Amino acid sequence: FFGHNGYFTLQEVTTDEAMIPQRGGDWYDGGQPAGMHTHSYAPNYDAVNNLWTAAYAGVSACNRLLANPAVTDAAAIAELKAVRAFYYWVLMDNFGRVPVTTKLGEAKPQSSRAEVFAFIESELLSTLEPLKDVKTNYAHMTVYTVHALLAKLYLNAGVYTGTTQYTKAAEQADAVLAGPFELEAKYFDVFKATNNGSKEHIWVVPYDRSFGTGFNLAQMTLHYGSQDTYKLTAQPW
Repeated sequence: FFGHNGYFTLQEVTTDEAMIPQRGGDWYDGGQPAGMHTHSYAPNYDAVNNLWTAAYAGVSACNRLLANPAVTDAAAIAELKAVRAFYYWVLMDNFGRVPVTTKLGEAKPQSSRAEVFAFIESELLSTLEPLKDVKTNYAHMTVYTVHALLAKLYLNAGVYTGTTQYTKAAEQADAVLAGPFELEAKYFDVFKATNNGSKEHIWVVPYDRSFGTGFNLAQMTLHYGSQDTYKLTAQPW
């Protein structure tokens, strides 16, 4: 999801924050990296399709778990709804009109961007009370994660719905700032391999050997020779 030719690539390579230059015979890739950087990319690009597929895979996983009769805990149900709302926010932000499905095997036509916005907002607001006692943010949604996502939602409401909601965005941001967060004394401590105790993190996705793989930022950003420098098992790109 966050790796190469996914969410990260589509968000960053289409801006001035990152680019993928061709090096000799490497990285031309049918002109796709250059196409994203120059905003001439097409619907058949790998990053576009991979993001759509990964986001809806996340939606489906949440729907499957919510349909499981063994899942009865109110906080667990709220977390799943909040995670599903996150995936729909990604879809709405990147694609605009998308189908909203909340049941397994359900086929729906596309909803307007404003309709998807309203669904995400309603779902997130409904999770605040059940999540009030969830304390850990390591692979868990907390009320502060939801407030942060609502802040993002409201901050861009003018684009999503045609009506700005900056006051609500500020209120949600203030709710996050009222939480148990503070800046680390040492900036780079945020990025340590064992950073699950960081005071800065609002929501942690546990990309590690135990819980999940696939976040290949090191591969995407380091030089070929960095394999020897950092004793990596695979050569960076």
